[in-house]
Amino acid sequence: MYTLPLNRIAFFLSTLCILILSSCSDDEGDDNETVIPQPNIPTLPALPATVSGQVVDMKFTTAQTGAPYVDNQEVKMTFSSAGQLFIDDDPAANDGDEINIATFTLVGSEYIWQDASNGHAYALSLKPDGSINEVNVSNSASGMFLGQFITIDNNANSLVANYQGNYDVTSVDKGSHSRMTVSIDANGNIDFDSAVQLNSSDFDLVSDRLSCCNGIWIDMKPYPTTPYPRVNLFVDQTSGELNKIEYFPEYSSVNNRVTVNLKKK
Repeated sequence: MYTLPLNRIAFFLSTLCILILSSCSDDEGDDNETVIPQPNIPTLPALPATVSGQVVDMKFTTAQTGAPYVDNQEVKMTFSSAGQLFIDDDPAANDGDEINIATFTLVGSEYIWQDASNGHAYALSLKPDGSINEVNVSNSASGMFLGQFITIDNNANSLVANYQGNYDVTSVDKGSHSRMTVSIDANGNIDFDSAVQLNSSDFDLVSDRLSCCNGIWIDMKPYPTTPYPRVNLFVDQTSGELNKIEYFPEYSSVNNRVTVNLKKK
């Protein structure tokens, strides 16, 4: 009987073990490579940090026919961190929110909530610094503009007071100006001409339009009842200095309008 040498038996056994271990390793690799398909969940847009979670007092302006709010109506808007829009259209009643819209869509640079129950769309636009500019309200079906909400600044007169100082009238584009100087004090009062003092206590609606139009619009009492005095301040985009004032004694009529160009002394 032929007997294999011990060294060949050892080689045979070691080769057999390697084959067995290799087979086991391949099996384990197959198990590890098994991938369970995951559902394709779309990523929803999020509100910017400057808006998310904010509760803002706002006032309705430029109401059009069919608008769901009236001029000067104040509401409280809540922009939740989950992207919901809550609207309390009578904060003084302390009876909670009348409108709750769960989601928004991002169209260009506007965040738009559709109120399907009432047929209105709310479009939020932001200033360059990311803060709230305004919320435009429109008819969902027709897209017709119905009015807009602007933020209520309890210190709105400070917008005007930022331009305090004495100014020379360098030219008069419309109307007449007898004194040829204008001054604004630290409280935002505007001494426009010899017989025209515009007191900040009469400013009913001060609209910050610096980001879009380089201006500040001031509607004075008895706004919104017409006619009422209106003042538009214009700021030079480059220097940031007040360089023009447009005064309407009986807005919305343009009769007796006075427009002057200014240079700070």
